[in-house]
Amino acid sequence: MPNDWRSQPATENQERDLARLNVPNIPAFQDVARPRVRERTLSDYRFLVDHYVRLRLGAHRLDRLTPADVRPMVNALAAGERDPEKPDTWRRRPLSPKTIRRAHGVLLSALNYAMSWEMLTRNVAALVELPRLRPLIDVNYSCRRQK
Repeated sequence: MPNDWRSQPATENQERDLARLNVPNIPAFQDVARPRVRERTLSDYRFLVDHYVRLRLGAHRLDRLTPADVRPMVNALAAGERDPEKPDTWRRRPLSPKTIRRAHGVLLSALNYAMSWEMLTRNVAALVELPRLRPLIDVNYSCRRQK
């Protein structure tokens, strides 16, 4: 792609824009989501970004993010973190598969917006396998006929 802006030398303004295209600036996508969702949903998005996504991905630039960066985030959220001084206590408890999927979903949405703005060519979050959800009921038990 010879006309692709990524193959051209970056101007000073483009370089500044790319520098802002990092994980801590994911809330910029929330401005786009604001008219479509309720305030409570937007508050949930902020919580997920602040406590899970930004915590694990730090200052990664979104245009340089790879599945190898996102996968450890998912693994760390699933495993939790023990307190090194007190091994029997948690610093951060392991998250449920549903919460991990919600945090991943916010990142996925932010990367989808960046793709629609032609700032990214692919969504690396879509390439990461997520933990399976546990069924709330035993399907085999509920489908048995009563005798």
